[in-house]
Amino acid sequence: MQRIKLLLILGGATLCAVPLSAQTSPAEKLERGLRPHPQAQRQFTAGPSDAGLRPEIRVFYIKNVQYSARISEAALLSSPDWTPTKRLPLDFAKAETIAHKELGKLVADASTWEVTGFHLKSVGVSVGDPDTLKVSRTLKWYFQVEMRPPSGQRSEGGAHQPDSFWVFIDLSGQVGVIQTRREP
Repeated sequence: MQRIKLLLILGGATLCAVPLSAQTSPAEKLERGLRPHPQAQRQFTAGPSDAGLRPEIRVFYIKNVQYSARISEAALLSSPDWTPTKRLPLDFAKAETIAHKELGKLVADASTWEVTGFHLKSVGVSVGDPDTLKVSRTLKWYFQVEMRPPSGQRSEGGAHQPDSFWVFIDLSGQVGVIQTRREP
């Protein structure tokens, strides 16, 4: 009987000690926060429940040269927070001005091109708080501006692909990445 009581007491003490040892100390939390983690390096989040919240890549052609446009993580993370109940920090006129300026880097007649679409998009972004070491998920918003040459204007050089242009702009007015794209 004494043996059984001793085993029960020791077993109970062991079970009580397990939850205490599984708790993380503040120093250990800090150390874990400083160590690189594969998941912490990826800022964009997406999964089965939020597939489609990754930033898109738009492919377009100018004079038969293929380009791609996308928004960068840095641009999204530094852009202001916004919710649909608030006024947009960047209006459509300013977004159009920025788009024409970017298009002017690729064509001489940028001022004649027409905006054919404004797309306001969001992407889920994980943001870490260095003070609390907590990661929260938030939506960051950006514009996709689509442009085409004036109606009826043919592409130069008998192009096989019709000319078009896409630019991504975050809500602070920072332009995304536009680069030439190689055919696979």
